[in-house]
Amino acid sequence: VNAGSNSENALTIENTLPQISGTTWLVFENSYQSVEVLIDGMRVFEYGIEQKPILGQLLGNAPCRVALTSSDSQKTIMIRFTNNYSKPGIYVSTMHLGSKEALIVSTLRQNLGLIVCLGVLVAVAGILFLSSAISRLKKRNPYYTLFLYLGLFTASCAVWLLTDSSLPELFIHNVVFVCILSFYSFMLNPVFMLLFISELCHNRERGGKILCCLMLLNIIIQSVLYVCGIADFPQMLFISHLFLGITCVWLLYFLIRDLKMNHSYYAKVILAAIMVLTAAVVIEVLSFYLDYFKNSRRFFRWGLLIFIGTLVFLSWKKYMELLQENMKVQTYQNLAMTDSLTHIGSHTAYLEKLELLKQSSPSSGKILLIMMDVNFLKETNDQHGHNAGDLLLKGAARCIRQTFSDFGNCYRIGGDEFIGILEDPDCSPE
Repeated sequence: VNAGSNSENALTIENTLPQISGTTWLVFENSYQSVEVLIDGMRVFEYGIEQKPILGQLLGNAPCRVALTSSDSQKTIMIRFTNNYSKPGIYVSTMHLGSKEALIVSTLRQNLGLIVCLGVLVAVAGILFLSSAISRLKKRNPYYTLFLYLGLFTASCAVWLLTDSSLPELFIHNVVFVCILSFYSFMLNPVFMLLFISELCHNRERGGKILCCLMLLNIIIQSVLYVCGIADFPQMLFISHLFLGITCVWLLYFLIRDLKMNHSYYAKVILAAIMVLTAAVVIEVLSFYLDYFKNSRRFFRWGLLIFIGTLVFLSWKKYMELLQENMKVQTYQNLAMTDSLTHIGSHTAYLEKLELLKQSSPSSGKILLIMMDVNFLKETNDQHGHNAGDLLLKGAARCIRQTFSDFGNCYRIGGDEFIGILEDPDCSPE
């Protein structure tokens, strides 16, 4: 391999092609650079020179595939890389020569770990979205957003990992779209994470909301700058990294404070998981800058799986606790509104009914209250025991309920005292 015409922002590689049989593909990765391939001085492939994106100069991580035939054997091939950004340096990946089928198999084999990780993330995100939808539709728990935010975070991480790999080249040919999708998913990750942890720990402070708004504003501003051709996403990536760092610092501050003040179990577990994720993110960011916009995401992948696995466990734990708490509240409300012996309305239910009638009376304005008591209850208790007295009250309540069920409600307001409320506008004291 010979290198010539080199500068800080341009590089030309020259070599002689081997003997080629049939149709063969030369494949190499390209990171945000324009590429031109010439065979014996004739251009056979170009990217980012005439084939430019509609908006901006964003070229993305474009896999370059150059078709070669047997007639190209022993000819001189020249590959020119040009960096369109101010940062000096040229990225050159390993170049592969082989059949299309062999290259597809090689790509799948190289990304086997990522494929497994994506499968797990997609499955987890699907379960979380389904759980959120079921909880929302059945109104079982007001905190269905726990599953929603965690599902969005998991899905956006899966999209980011996919679009930053070589897998999309197998089924998506619009590399600029893939690259833009990668940047948006990356910028949205800390937003969803912040929303989820704030919901899990019942954080209602303004700091978290302000930070979320600032990150969303950053996405809007970067989109406008890109559309207007002022700057591309790679040039503004340090801002997204800055917001990611601020988010991690703010979450650590909040969780440590919550742990000290409230001895929160959730804060303690999330702190351990977020430390793992933060370490993985730091390694990825350093690798990104040191390796010229190129990253395998392997460190982040492992940290992410540990982090999301921990959050899924905490989400279900929190959800079940809230569900049990709501069931207890509902049970207490039912007990308060229902007489435990006769199973008709209690004195509390009677008072609430009167309050409702005061606020919204029937259209006719007629309300009939019928008060009743059970005769000889004391004598029955004295002569036959309290069990017999209870049976007498139950029988009386059953008769009253059957009588008033078609006209209104009935309540037990005392030991042997009952009252019926009739809201039928056609009723009369007779």
